[in-house]
Amino acid sequence: MVGSLHRLAFAFNGFSFNSVRHREFRAARKASRCPLKFRVSKLAPRATAAAASPGDRADRVSPSTHTNTSTPNPEDNNPSWQSRPGVDLLLPADPGVIISFTGGFAAGLAPRTTYAAFLRRLSEVLNAAIIAYKLTSPSGDHIDLANKAASATGVVASEICRSAGREIPVFGVGHSLGAKCLLLAGCEARAREASPHAANIFISFNNASRDSALPWRPPDSKAAADALSNVSAFLTSLDISKFGIPDAEQTMKNVVGTVSAIGASLSTEFHPSSEETIAIAGARYAIHQNLILSFDDDTLDHSEELETVLRSRLGPKSVVRRIVPGTHMTPMTPDIGSEFVTTGFSAVDDTVQKAAVRIAKELDQAVAVIAAFVKLQLLIREKRATELGQ
Repeated sequence: MVGSLHRLAFAFNGFSFNSVRHREFRAARKASRCPLKFRVSKLAPRATAAAASPGDRADRVSPSTHTNTSTPNPEDNNPSWQSRPGVDLLLPADPGVIISFTGGFAAGLAPRTTYAAFLRRLSEVLNAAIIAYKLTSPSGDHIDLANKAASATGVVASEICRSAGREIPVFGVGHSLGAKCLLLAGCEARAREASPHAANIFISFNNASRDSALPWRPPDSKAAADALSNVSAFLTSLDISKFGIPDAEQTMKNVVGTVSAIGASLSTEFHPSSEETIAIAGARYAIHQNLILSFDDDTLDHSEELETVLRSRLGPKSVVRRIVPGTHMTPMTPDIGSEFVTTGFSAVDDTVQKAAVRIAKELDQAVAVIAAFVKLQLLIREKRATELGQ
């Protein structure tokens, strides 16, 4: 256990993806037999973090604390997305962890679509159940969003644990606005009780004000909000069931709710404001293990202020910051695959394929860092459980 813990800690803390550090890391991994593995796809190398074999620890870990994070056999366990109240669910047969995910303002409307490749790879690498909250009614009240997300994901997480007959650790993951909601949920006792998290992972934390987040907002916000309200009323009057759209009534309700919420967000400042969010976190944030993941070409990232306030609140050992190649859109990278429509111009085709390789690699690197952090936390939990049982 201790050897595995030290090796995984070394791998996680040494994880960097510029060319020199990457070569050094691979050489060190080989020398230390670090459990991180690299899989190669047709398109590009995929960096994935694999845990030590659960069987090596089974005799020393009680059933209530044992977590199965081995990668399942795709032939036996290739789950499809399910719809549950307020969330999308990806549920493998025997999950070792649960990922509670909240996405960004627009992308979070349909996480199973906009974050499909990212979430499925997390599920595969960690053998994780993915509970993705659907921001079908985005609002300028981000505390309300945080509580709603915690409530919806917490209900499904509890169901999964009851079905498994054991406690399964839950890790919160948020991207952009979802990262802000994750932070605020960690400050709310009600949200923490609804969805207890072993650790939180903030990706591209965004704490922008309304004016910064909505630069396209027209000068007359009230008039724009009124216009969108009229659009909502018109949409409500439509009968789209005749077009054969599945769940037509609920789909229209979601569209109307989204349009109405966007209209409301145009005329009111976000609550809490950027300054208030940091002040609240500095006084009340209560999740003691945190990963802050940033991308090196992300102009919408406010992770530095998040890192500062969490280190001040919790101490330096409770916060890990990692920066990897990519942009604010990297978690929304689609599953490109290895087949491309060629143009007949070799220079163009070569450029497209190189770009595809690069962005696919960036997504895989982000997944690898998250997976390494989660597996390190699981090893720490199991080590503590073993010590308490002795």
